[in-house]
Amino acid sequence: MKGNLLIVEQHHEHAKEIYQDVFNLFDKYHIATSEYDANIILMEEELDMIIVNPFFIDGSGRGFISSLRKNTKFYDTPIIVVSTLPAKQVKMDFYSYGADVYFEMPYDKDEFYSTIKSKLKQHFNTVSNNGQDNVTGLEPREKFEQDYRNDQENIKLDRKHGILGLLAPDGIDSVIKKHGLETGDILLKEIARLLKEMCCKNIQAVSWTHRSIIFTVMEESGEAVRNGLEMLRRQFLENMKVITKDSNTPGFHVILNPINTQLSLEKTLEIMTNQLIHISQSPDEEPIQFMHDKIFSKKYILVADPDPVACELTTHRIKKDGFIPICFNKIQDIFSKSSPEDIAAMLIDTMVLGGGIKMLEEIKKDPRLADIPIMIISRFGHEHEVVESFRVGAADYLMKPFSMPELSSRLKRLTN
Repeated sequence: MKGNLLIVEQHHEHAKEIYQDVFNLFDKYHIATSEYDANIILMEEELDMIIVNPFFIDGSGRGFISSLRKNTKFYDTPIIVVSTLPAKQVKMDFYSYGADVYFEMPYDKDEFYSTIKSKLKQHFNTVSNNGQDNVTGLEPREKFEQDYRNDQENIKLDRKHGILGLLAPDGIDSVIKKHGLETGDILLKEIARLLKEMCCKNIQAVSWTHRSIIFTVMEESGEAVRNGLEMLRRQFLENMKVITKDSNTPGFHVILNPINTQLSLEKTLEIMTNQLIHISQSPDEEPIQFMHDKIFSKKYILVADPDPVACELTTHRIKKDGFIPICFNKIQDIFSKSSPEDIAAMLIDTMVLGGGIKMLEEIKKDPRLADIPIMIISRFGHEHEVVESFRVGAADYLMKPFSMPELSSRLKRLTN
């Protein structure tokens, strides 16, 4: 069986090159060079896979992926991201928005073909299984979301209490690269099996993005859930050593949070993902945490933006998020206006005097400032500019104009 493919890539020739690498897996394909064109195709076609280069002339790649996952027609369609951005720094971010696989270009063509083939097969099996995730054997996503809304209503009426968990395996890409995609599937399947067998009798779980599992546990204390997950994690490590024949099998990280009746599931998961990304990239962090287990003492966010109106709007939002904003124009200001150990993050506009990326590069050379996360903000969004920002040490890149909620979300990721 062959599939129907959409490639979203602003350069038509690049899209055709990508298609040539996998052409015999599909009997139909479409190319969209803008988000506008992509949305027309999405309305008209039943697609089996979407390959996305996240640089659009008229939109945001992250936002596009997120909108697909909110669409009941495409929420489980495989999404493959191909980009020149460094995988080490951005792939977890794309996974959190709903991507299934990230390939840094130029990619290995054999690995790319093999991954696309396996993901397509997975998708066909899921469709024939009436929506149940064939990899993990967990329940369909629509049922989980409805059950979650019911749980929220029961909690409001004081009929029960519950905990929401977000779980993501560590190093799943390295496992897939070393042992193959099928072993990556086994990894998720083993976690799902152990969740159902070992953790708690009142657990409901669903595969969320093919890279993560979310679950709810009702009528259990937080410590009981954490202890159950600790035992599960130890058992998982032992089982995977046997399956992969590798003593260095990675484990997984989990964020737990009491079910919030005021926030949607999507918004709650966005907040939890920020902390999950942080702990998964920090080897000293506990692998299983409740939200806000750790209290962060760093209070200043420094902003370098030559546009006074934009700077005022940004600093106002930073204050609302509980930080103290400090505006600066040159590197020397950092030391005269703050202490490096109290700085949570910096925002640098590319249009500052001398160039924002140049300023970033100079800051990263100073050992007192090298570990401070820095976000580059720009009105251009050119691919080469984004790549260069990450190359010299940016932790994130945000294109103007941006919404204040988007800024808050990105700041949480930087500072968690």
